[in-house]
Amino acid sequence: MNENQKLLSSILETAQMGQIGIRAAMKANMKPSLRVNLQKQLRQYDMFENSAHEIASTRCWEVHDIDPAAKFMAKATAKGKLSFGDVDSKIAAMMIQGNTRGMILACKNRNRCQKPDNQVFALADKMIEQSEQNVQDMQPFL
Repeated sequence: MNENQKLLSSILETAQMGQIGIRAAMKANMKPSLRVNLQKQLRQYDMFENSAHEIASTRCWEVHDIDPAAKFMAKATAKGKLSFGDVDSKIAAMMIQGNTRGMILACKNRNRCQKPDNQVFALADKMIEQSEQNVQDMQPFL
């Protein structure tokens, strides 16, 4: 797997982890404005997932979805974090942590590419930019 494929796989995995976290959070009772924000972020993650699969398909690359065990653990962790207390604040913190981890991973993998693929880099840049905005959007709910 080349560096661009690794970057694309990390974008895909980040999007899928975000989807899992948001879907778990959507089951909680929260402020309507937070719910609207999460729905927006879920649509973004859906777009990143679809774009990653589309790019991989056009290049005949194999990209990796998140591991089923990791998916199970992410669901369980999200459910546990949201079980009691100020749910809005906990959701916002969880989303800020997830977006930050996604940005770090995307930046790391992006910086390791010596021969950048323009489409993959554009998608990574868009994810980084969107993650930064998502962090800003979640801060009022802390």
